[in-house]
Amino acid sequence: MVYPEKETAIRAAVKYSSEHIFDYVELAKGFSIYETDVPPEWIGKTVVQLAVRQKSHVSILAVRKAGILTPLPGPDHIFTADERVFMLGGDQDVMRLLKR
Repeated sequence: MVYPEKETAIRAAVKYSSEHIFDYVELAKGFSIYETDVPPEWIGKTVVQLAVRQKSHVSILAVRKAGILTPLPGPDHIFTADERVFMLGGDQDVMRLLKR
């Protein structure tokens, strides 16, 4: 059974648990896609320099800047403060990564 009220409540709880999470979609229990602002320590660094997947087990799916979505940013993409990042990972891994 689908419980829309429950799903909405869970989604709202996750979004409001951190000021840095703008959207959230659960794909399977414990694994989700998050839209967040770029962590400050990422600004000015490339995807390769950060090695997010290797260090945090989180994949960068896309970035959005000025309303333009760029899926699968390349290894030479340099993060800026005015971007949002879409990441996929285990909920605990993403929360650990975003903990600031």
